[in-house]
This record gives sequence, C-alpha cells and structure tokens, in this order.
Amino acid sequence: MRQVIKWLVFIFITLKSGAVIASSQVLAIHSYHPDFFWTQSLVEGIESGIKGHEITVEHTYLDSKRVQSDGYFENLKSLYQARLADHDYDAILTTDNAAMWLVGELADEIGDTPVIFSGLNTATSKIDYAVPRLTGVNEAIDIWDNIGLIKQANPDAERVWIVLDDSFSSRQYWTAIESQLASDTQGGVEIKRFHGLLFDELVEQIAQLDAGDVVLFVSYFKDASGTFMEHSDLLTAIQSKANVPIYGASSFMLLTA
Repeated sequence: MRQVIKWLVFIFITLKSGAVIASSQVLAIHSYHPDFFWTQSLVEGIESGIKGHEITVEHTYLDSKRVQSDGYFENLKSLYQARLADHDYDAILTTDNAAMWLVGELADEIGDTPVIFSGLNTATSKIDYAVPRLTGVNEAIDIWDNIGLIKQANPDAERVWIVLDDSFSSRQYWTAIESQLASDTQGGVEIKRFHGLLFDELVEQIAQLDAGDVVLFVSYFKDASGTFMEHSDLLTAIQSKANVPIYGASSFMLLTA
C-alpha cells in the first residue's frame, strides 16, 4: 500500500513539473471514516510517501461506509463546494469510489487542479470524469484469474458464491465484475452472489453451503439494514460456521485466517 502511495506522490510531482513544489497544498478526500483500517493504512502511506518533500496534505473523510443516503451525499457536495471556494489546492488525492464520485460532481469547482485517484473498483473503460488532469491507480480484481486459482485448489468446485454488499462502492465493483463475466464464459463454474442480507442471514446461508460450493469474499461491510461491521468480525463469524472453502479478494483478509 505504501509503495502505491509513493508512486502516487511521484505522479503528483510530475504533474507539478514546471511549477514551484515548495509548500504545496494537497487535499486528500478519503471515502471512509478515519478509524476504518483501510483508511488508516492509506493515511500512513500518504504521510510516509511525502516525507522529504515540501507537501502538506489535508486529510478529509466522507464516512461513506456508514452513511449513504442521497441527502447525505448532496450535503457533502455543498460542503466541498464551499471548501474549494475558499482554498486553492495544488492537487487533490482521492481514495476509493465515493471520493472520486464527489470529485466528478465538483469538476467545475476543481478546474485544472491535478486529481490523483486510488482504489477505484470500476472497470477502466468506465473511468470517465469531467476532470481534465486526472490520473491514478485503478483497483479491480480479475474475476476469472481468481476463479482459475480457486479451481486449481478445488477442482470439484461447481459454484462460486461472491460475497459483495450493496454499498456505494460495491455497486460499482459489481458492475465491473459483471462486465468481466459477460465478456468471458470460461471457468467451468456457476457464479452466484450473496447480497441484500442481514449479517446473521449471510452467515447462516454460507453455513448451509455444501460440497461443490466455494465462497469468494469481496466486500461486505454494510448489511440490508444499513448496519456496519468490520470485515474481521464478519469473516470470523463466517469461518466459525462454514463447511466450504472461503477465499478473499484482498490480502488484508488473510489477517483473520
């Protein structure tokens, strides 16, 4: 993660070539809350990456894992419109989908300010924002490569159940996965999805899976009632009852293995 952020800082410096780097002001817009483990690692990476450079980063947080109503997002737009009107930033750094969505909504206010994104779960072909100076790191799993690895470890697998909730970022994630599924029918397995469930329902339905079933856990932080749960707590509950193999799409899930 820190190596990715260091590369993003390099992009920022490149975008700023020909300009004065001293005392550069960067606005970091994080999609989630500050004590979310993923956001904490990103902040640590950013701060590590800017060491030795005259760059000051203002970290802001959208809390979009826990609050996702239309009214809330509209209020975020108004808040950042006011912020951008009062501040002249040298660059904007976004982490994950909600922050990049916000930047796309504020393209007029951002103008020619360089924008560096990270953690987008969107198909590369879908990254189309009205921001003229845009670059960054796309994060999307290759579903068929993952299924290929699953088949190597479990040759008898007949069904792969993707665990992916209906949160803001997960909806974009699922669109990217569907695009991959539509473009390639190889794999020799049936793809199904767990979503729209309460956490307890998800745990129980996975517990009922049998031979031939495999679970690929992508992201499930918010259940059908809007309740938030850390991935480590949910995965621990799932693993305690599951009778089938559980695979994770991200390396941080290995922490609960």
